[in-house]
Amino acid sequence: MQITVNNPEQQTLIFGIIFLVALIAFLRFRKNNGDLFPTTTTNELKGVAIIAIVLAHIGYFLSTNTKFLFPYSIFAGAGVDLFLFLSGFGLAASALKKEISTIEFYKKRLKKILVPMWVTMVILLIADWLILGIKYPTNAIVKNFLGFFQTADLFNDINSPLWFITLIFAYYLLFPLVFNRRAPWISALILFFLGYYFVQAPHEKLQDILHLWKWHILAFPVGVAFADLLNTKLLNNTVAKSKKYFSRFAKTTFIARLLLASALLITGWYVAVDLRIGSGWWYEEKICVLVALLVLLAFMILPLRFTILEILGSCSYEIYLIHWPLLYRYDLFYKYLPAGLATILYFALFIGLGLLLQKGTELIAKKTRLGRA
Repeated sequence: MQITVNNPEQQTLIFGIIFLVALIAFLRFRKNNGDLFPTTTTNELKGVAIIAIVLAHIGYFLSTNTKFLFPYSIFAGAGVDLFLFLSGFGLAASALKKEISTIEFYKKRLKKILVPMWVTMVILLIADWLILGIKYPTNAIVKNFLGFFQTADLFNDINSPLWFITLIFAYYLLFPLVFNRRAPWISALILFFLGYYFVQAPHEKLQDILHLWKWHILAFPVGVAFADLLNTKLLNNTVAKSKKYFSRFAKTTFIARLLLASALLITGWYVAVDLRIGSGWWYEEKICVLVALLVLLAFMILPLRFTILEILGSCSYEIYLIHWPLLYRYDLFYKYLPAGLATILYFALFIGLGLLLQKGTELIAKKTRLGRA
């Protein structure tokens, strides 16, 4: 159920202070291993994305007062776009390194989406039935297990944020069919135009979530194009030479990178805050992608690592699967604790449960035929 937060601005400040302390406590220097976009950075960005989404769901939907967690709660669009961007980038970067058959691609990639989702769905259905006495229509359960989510009703669906699964599922199905290792940028264009024209057409069975797809149709193709850009020899050689030259001015370079990254983050913050809601889905999507790219560039430049973000990012998909039902239907903290502290404790809980779900699904995959894929 929804929560009422007393003194929302004060509780937002408490959350911000505790979270800032946690960020600083887990701060580390970034090692220069020559990789333009290492796994640590992608995990940090996934961490940023899941934080943005969870805070938006709490601030705008769980809380009856939208002042709680504002302005941290306004970045959900950029958070979803970060996830889609990183998915497109990851698929393209992997395909450029090693070519695999379409069947092998589906076996490898789709199980990473479906197995954790199936485990989460089973647990939720059993818990909702036994604890809350809630039963869901059989046809909705079957469709959801197949990865097809037609609605995004936060207060009535089994797990409403999973509308995202249908979109990413569609991209994963299309990707091996259109990806060209010789010209990934063409593949990115094809994916974009297919998505763009699809969301423009009327679809009766998707009418309740199509508007959400519209707001995020650009990010995945941009991620594919970005992988192509990072794969160019000219860019890599230029960066390598630049790093070698600037290594002679380590202290100056450190400060310059820190200032530039800070400027990019501040710009992204300003652009997001200044977003004119209601200006049209295409305008809003371009702004969200711009904010996501500014954050991405900032973390690529930043000479520091936020390991707490890496931890969150490493299990971000699992957190995405479990966070809303726990918050809305099984409130463990808000009814007992100040909202700012409760939000921090929820993130700690999400990390623990996310890692547990991750290990559990890995074990299930190994013990079944899925582990052979």
